[in-house]
Amino acid sequence: MNSTPSHEASELNNRFWHEAIAIRGSATRIVLLRVLLFGAWSLTIWILNQTVDVNIGVEITMFEIAGGVLGAVLVLRTNTGYERWWEARKLWGSIINATRNIAITVAANVPDADPDAALASRRRELRADFARWTAALPHAMLQDLRDGRDPGPFEKLLGPGEAQAILEAEHMPDYVALRIGELLRDARDQLGLDHFAFLAAENARTELINHIGGCERIRNTPLPRAYRIKIRRFIVGFLFLLPFGLMPRLEWLTPFFVMLVAYPLLELDEIGVQLQNPFDPRNLGALPLAGFCDMLERNVFELLCRDDAGSRLALPRHHDPLASLPT
Repeated sequence: MNSTPSHEASELNNRFWHEAIAIRGSATRIVLLRVLLFGAWSLTIWILNQTVDVNIGVEITMFEIAGGVLGAVLVLRTNTGYERWWEARKLWGSIINATRNIAITVAANVPDADPDAALASRRRELRADFARWTAALPHAMLQDLRDGRDPGPFEKLLGPGEAQAILEAEHMPDYVALRIGELLRDARDQLGLDHFAFLAAENARTELINHIGGCERIRNTPLPRAYRIKIRRFIVGFLFLLPFGLMPRLEWLTPFFVMLVAYPLLELDEIGVQLQNPFDPRNLGALPLAGFCDMLERNVFELLCRDDAGSRLALPRHHDPLASLPT
């Protein structure tokens, strides 16, 4: 039953308040101590101003100008981080599409049925092997981007021997892509894979290597350190001097307003840093790469491990992701 407009509006309203006060998924926990430190500094300045017989306040105009410049710089930094995050998401969208295209090409052009029982058996075996290696490629990409060497996904799909060979490779995605290329060659030379279908699958395989190269470029080239240093010095200097501009007007409320200003500035700065590497699961807004890999695993096995009549093929060794799917 479809939701009514009023019900959807209520859900959106509840989501607004939930996200407005949410701590998990925000940078609040990261920047809270920094905000409190600037509040403590402001309190110290206010107490000092009350105890000495000298007015240490300054005109607020300079802070209004500097604040506008600082806001523009932080917006630029956040936008730069978001562009990197969005480019990474588009690259993984292309990885998902190219992986499915390879599986569809092989499933459509390496038929399961054949009057020759031996040839039919060989085709079923190749389709199953192709499913395992194609499903292993996104896992290899994930581990490459996260500097991981976890044998679990590869042992589940390919067995301990092949898993060890993947882990020993200097660049795991290249090794897995090479094995997929060998399977494509065997399908063309021995099992009747059409030459144009072979070229289509090869082009998709090439795209996958290009996409992982794009992801590695994002991971390996953060914003220049000098740029980060300059922005953070600007933030610290602005917040360090801000109490002197607020005290003449706000007096004892100065620490609270300094923290009110510090919180969004420091959080925007931290968000810009966190978005630089969207592949690290510890970062805010990290892409759900493990979910992408599990989804592709199910998709590939669903495509390649059903016979021409639509029935599920038996997979006698290692992992069978279709076990939980209806037949």
